[in-house]
Amino acid sequence: MFVAAATKRELLDPKKSPYRDYAVNLGKGERENLQPEELTLLENVDRRTLGSARLEQVLDRFLYSCYTGLRIGDNILLSRKHIKKTSDGLVVDMMTEKGKGQHVVYLFNGKSQAIVEKYLRLYPDQPTIFPPETRSALGYYLKQVAKQVGIERNLFFHSSRHTFAILLVSSGSEIYTVSKMLTHKNVSTTQIHADLIFQFVS
Repeated sequence: MFVAAATKRELLDPKKSPYRDYAVNLGKGERENLQPEELTLLENVDRRTLGSARLEQVLDRFLYSCYTGLRIGDNILLSRKHIKKTSDGLVVDMMTEKGKGQHVVYLFNGKSQAIVEKYLRLYPDQPTIFPPETRSALGYYLKQVAKQVGIERNLFFHSSRHTFAILLVSSGSEIYTVSKMLTHKNVSTTQIHADLIFQFVS
């Protein structure tokens, strides 16, 4: 943090920084998914018990990613221009944040369409679908949501993508379809999580 601040203020030449090639080991990434009862709990919670509109918004956007598989960065960037009306309903059509190609997400069982329509109505003059929020704030408030509804473990935003994969497999989708919907460049990336997915649905 201090190195970044010093570089920004031009007190430190980034080319001469002794930390230039230093990589921070953050440990094993979070790959947990929601259990079915946890997803049901989040879907059916009485929103008044959350205590704030902000927590409700964070819950909505987390559920939206559970239904669509959008990464947290794409969730933040999702705007009105990405929402297209088709004969099958609303779809998301956007270039993913990681730049791995066009990402088209058909809205899942109407649940995510209802969320989008809610925020289109709530914020008609706002360019992004959801209110502006940082990644760190989303992570922090998602943990508050989990605490409020009685989920007694850390909940990470990325868990929504694994939950989405399990929803797809549960509905009969094959691993290649799951890989495409998650916008993985190689199916081998999806297969890293395949054991978890198929253990869950077997």
